[in-house]
Amino acid sequence: MAISDKTRKRLWAKSGNRCAVSKVELIYAPTGDKDDSIIGEECHIFGQSPGGPRYDPTLQEDQLDSYDNLILLSRNYHKIVDDNENYYTPDKLRQIKQAHEQWVSKTLDFEIRNVRSKEQPEAPISFLTRLSSGNEVFNVIAGSHAYDFDHDELRDESEVELVASFLQNAQDWGELSQDLESSQRVRAKHQISLELQGLEDNGFWVFGGVMQKMVKLSGEPTLWRIAILRVLRSTSPQIVSVGFDSPKSEKTAEPVAGANG
Repeated sequence: MAISDKTRKRLWAKSGNRCAVSKVELIYAPTGDKDDSIIGEECHIFGQSPGGPRYDPTLQEDQLDSYDNLILLSRNYHKIVDDNENYYTPDKLRQIKQAHEQWVSKTLDFEIRNVRSKEQPEAPISFLTRLSSGNEVFNVIAGSHAYDFDHDELRDESEVELVASFLQNAQDWGELSQDLESSQRVRAKHQISLELQGLEDNGFWVFGGVMQKMVKLSGEPTLWRIAILRVLRSTSPQIVSVGFDSPKSEKTAEPVAGANG
């Protein structure tokens, strides 16, 4: 069993293109007519084969290539970690991975705020529109670099499972969107529509929108697309109806929700 594209993208994204130990960048821009130089390696916390570093015979094959058993390292640190398995134990590698991903998240958040305040101040989205089809949700999440998801307070485990599954699947489709063929996009949108219906049957509405922010990565300002989704109860006080004039001069109303709710 090989590492899936979804798992690989998740690992690189949450690691911020940095080695979990040294913090060195793992993809370098090409020089001349050469391609990018990739020095990052997706390393197994528990080894894949008997006799390998940190091998655990109790693990199933699908667990070995799962996200939880992978850490992103430079080639140098991959060898250092494997040559010193008594020091770099599975528990220690998990701690390193967790601390590194927290560092990436905090650093990126700081750089977003720093660039916004110094280079491109911008007003946040005030309202999000209701998304009532898989096509509308897909248009929000497709091609996004980051995801801002939230939901109302949930009452029981069934609601937790329903909302968590929808939001996780939405992020997964967003991360895979650029690699999907036309037929796969159609199926993805249909699947999202079915999940939307499940939410509505249980009293939830989905609201969403897109925000673009300038993010400073490796010293260069880069425009990031951020997908925003909110799962709210249909009775939520955050939902308001905004009236507007239709082409036929009939007054209609569109439900919207506060983006910061």
